Amino acid sequence: MLDSEDTGALVMHAYALRAAGRFLETEGVRREVIRLALEHWYGSALLANWLWRIRAIRSGQANGGQVRREDQDAALREAGELAQEGIRLGPEEVFAHEVAWLIADMAGNRTVAD
Repeated sequence: MLDSEDTGALVMHAYALRAAGRFLETEGVRREVIRLALEHWYGSALLANWLWRIRAIRSGQANGGQVRREDQDAALREAGELAQEGIRLGPEEVFAHEVAWLIADMAGNRTVAD
């Protein structure tokens, strides 16, 4: 049985959901990891890395296969904030910086990407 307070188990649960084709369900699990471990950089960085994709899928599903630009922009903003939190919590962690760069690049924010 999954311990609802074990962040490592929750991280693995999110990966299992993704592998099982239940990607959209991972957002809630990732948010729970952040809630339980506010000081851990990885939860913020990983949610940032997945969030903009989750939101794009949801937008496409709600809009006949088309991702609305305003939905994508909002998702990239929120993901960018999460990525920056990951960097703040783990400034030496390369993954957090990679995620922040990817999101800035997707958003067309050359200043942050550079």
